[in-house]
Amino acid sequence: MSSTPQAADTPTPVPVLPFPGLAALLSLVIPGLGQMAQGLASGRPQRLIKGILFCVVLLGMFMYGQWLGDWRNVYVPHFQEYLIESREGLAYRLWPTNRVMPPFLGNLRTRLQYVAQFWIGAAAWPALWNYFQPDRPIFGSYQLSPGSMRSDEVRGREAVVQAADQEESDRQFRSDRSQDIAWIYTVIAGILNLLVIYDAWAGPVRLAPAPKSAPR
Repeated sequence: MSSTPQAADTPTPVPVLPFPGLAALLSLVIPGLGQMAQGLASGRPQRLIKGILFCVVLLGMFMYGQWLGDWRNVYVPHFQEYLIESREGLAYRLWPTNRVMPPFLGNLRTRLQYVAQFWIGAAAWPALWNYFQPDRPIFGSYQLSPGSMRSDEVRGREAVVQAADQEESDRQFRSDRSQDIAWIYTVIAGILNLLVIYDAWAGPVRLAPAPKSAPR
């Protein structure tokens, strides 16, 4: 009598995710948006609920971190330009050439937190607009770049930067450690969204079962 293979031995088919590349891009812009779109397109409510959960939790964490930091801990500074102009020996440099970093790279090196905050998506991108377009601050003081100068300001960069730096130092001195905790929230939210982007592109991580050893 022949025996049929057990159902437990057959691998569970992995459902195909619709438009994975576009979904990953959508989740980069807004956390969980790609999963929501995939859930609506494939008729899988669990995928939709998953995207909503990602959106609420990660954006909530990011906004809470900004609120805890008085809405002033997500930005790209302008310190590299000041260092190049007046104290070039202190400017950040590229290894191993020892050449001075371009202003934008040097400023990111000054504020490495933003490298992680960027991945939360559109909620952190006003900082880039305010950095590159100081003449048109359509977001007002939200994520304003300290030390930014309008095109009609041809002098006084050192005073602007030093005033912004002193104001930030005074604020840190007057506060408790909640300021450090605040930007940690925003950084963790950005890093976690990298996992959400991966989930939109390739689905949840599945551990392959260990191969069964042949009987001896």
